[in-house]
This record gives sequence, C-alpha cells and structure tokens, in this order.
Amino acid sequence: MIYFIACHGGPADHFATFAEELTRSGHTVEIYASGPALVKLKERGCTAIEFDAEDPSYAETLTTELAGKATVLFTDVGHRFDVSIHQALSQKAPRVLRLAYYDNPEASVPGDYGVIAQEVMRVANKTLFANSHLAKKPEIAVGLGYYPVSAAKELAKRRSETQTRLRAELFAKYQMEDSGQKVAVYFGGCNDVYFENAFPAFLNCLSDLSDTALILHQHPRAKVQNQDALQLQAWIKEHPNATVFLSTYTSDEAQCLADVALYYQTSMGPAFALAGIPTIQVGHIPYEDVLVRGGLALVATDGTSLKKALADAKPPEDERVVLQGLGLKENWPSILKEAVNFTQKAP
Repeated sequence: MIYFIACHGGPADHFATFAEELTRSGHTVEIYASGPALVKLKERGCTAIEFDAEDPSYAETLTTELAGKATVLFTDVGHRFDVSIHQALSQKAPRVLRLAYYDNPEASVPGDYGVIAQEVMRVANKTLFANSHLAKKPEIAVGLGYYPVSAAKELAKRRSETQTRLRAELFAKYQMEDSGQKVAVYFGGCNDVYFENAFPAFLNCLSDLSDTALILHQHPRAKVQNQDALQLQAWIKEHPNATVFLSTYTSDEAQCLADVALYYQTSMGPAFALAGIPTIQVGHIPYEDVLVRGGLALVATDGTSLKKALADAKPPEDERVVLQGLGLKENWPSILKEAVNFTQKAP
C-alpha cells in the first residue's frame, strides 16, 4: 500500500495527481494531509485523512499505523514532521520504501524551507524531483519531470471567463470607481527571508501607486502568525489613502482577478507565466528563479522600478522558456510507477 503524507499545499496538489495515476495502475493509495495541504486536496475533490503536523508526538502514532501496511511512503520536504516520520519509520519498518518529493522548481529556496528540505532528503531513501534538472545523483535522486501544466492552462481559460466579473465585484465591494486601474496581486511567501527582508522591501516600494489597486494574497501557512498582514496593516495606517487590501480569494480566484502578479519567491511562479499573467518579482534583492532567468518576469527593488515594471508588464510571449526550465518529461507516469515498484532491500 502506498501512503502520501502532505503538509504543504503545492505538493498536495501534485500528490492528488500521483494518487490518481497510481490507483489507475492497480495500487492502493491513501493520503494523510495537514493544514493547507488538506485544503488543497479538498479543492481537488480528493479524499484525505486529516492529521496535525504541529503535534510532535503524532509521528510515532502514525508510524505504528503504517508500519504493518505500507510498502511505499511519500512525503513532501518542507515541514519538520517529514523528518520525524522518515526517521521513525526507518526504525520500525525499514523495509518500507521512503520517498521524499521536492516539488519546487528551484534548487535553492530562501529561508527555512531549504534547510528542512535538505534534512528530509538526507533521511529518505530517495528523492523525487519535480524538476528533472535537479536530480544530480541517480543513486539517491529521481528526475520525475512533472508540473501541473494543464492546470495552468485551465486557469488561463478561467481568467478569460471570470476576470471581468471578479473585477466588477472587487470595485463594488470597496465602493471604488473603476477608472482603468491595474489590479496587482502580491502572492506572499512564508519564511524568514520573506518576512524580514522581501516583504518589508515590497512595502517600501509602494510610494506612488495611485493608479493601482493592490491585494496581498497570503501564503496559507503565513496566516497562522499573520506577520505580513500585520506589517501591511501598520503600513496602511501610515498611508490611509492607498488602495490596498487583504485577499479573501482562493489562490485560483486571485490569479483570475490579477492584471499583474507580484511575488518574491514562490513555486507558483511558472504557473503565472503558463496562465499568461504579467509577472513582477518584488523584493530586497533579485532572486534568480526560472522566470527571472528566462526574462519572463520583470524585477523591482524600489518604488521607481516597481512603477515602471507595472507600466511595462505584459504576458509572456514564449512559454517554452518556462517549460524547458521545469525539466518536464512526457513519460513522468512511467517514471513514477518505476520509482514505487523499486524493491527495498532488507537492512
């Protein structure tokens, strides 16, 4: 039996697709999900067992449940619970094949995510990389070559169908006159670099955006401590005439509404480009992700450059740069099935 343990929304979305593929191949699959991952799976209409990743004792409890039934375990890599479950299962059920899944398209991610990811990959038997370019050591790494491209394409269609309505609802809700302002949505992160450096720098860029309506769409995990929202509220008190709001939308709705997507570092970046959303990276220093490297996102580090970027931003003209950077493989389902059919040797 194959188990997926999901703590983050991004890999949970991928896990839903993997579970469907493996089920069609005759495998029995079960998913455990916590927090944002559970929300994402519900959006996908996928059944999952809820657990609390913040409960340090639950790793032992779950290990006991899985030890006699699991043949393969998948986890994501961004939460310390992932480390705990790999370590516990390696002791109680060493024959279980334990796989870490690295969904981020970038090799290096700022903040604690990257640190924890390295720990998870060290204790797992193997790591599957969504971006096949990142699988450098075949003995411990598998380049899967998967990204939800079809979902991004579907989002592009939804944008064309719903953007006008969502825009009208936004302006009506806040009793604003629609004079052709751009609606810019900042898609936030959730790590110390974001909270301490990137987001404060972003706020410092908002000196003269009278022709822009700005929305902060928080990362799901960021809502727990709410640091960026509190920073934004403090900024609004000092700039009461600014047209700035906190998002109440789903991630898909926010992308459908946005005339331009702003971000610092997010695994959603390629999806912005594939959905045809003009994109600007805003922060304290440039972060060389696939969009920036490919010239598909403008970069702003101060108010002047942000204002110019908002005026110049346009949909990507050539998505092939994104697709190449993602290391996609058409045969990813076969690679996935081969990975789970690997026979774990006895210790």
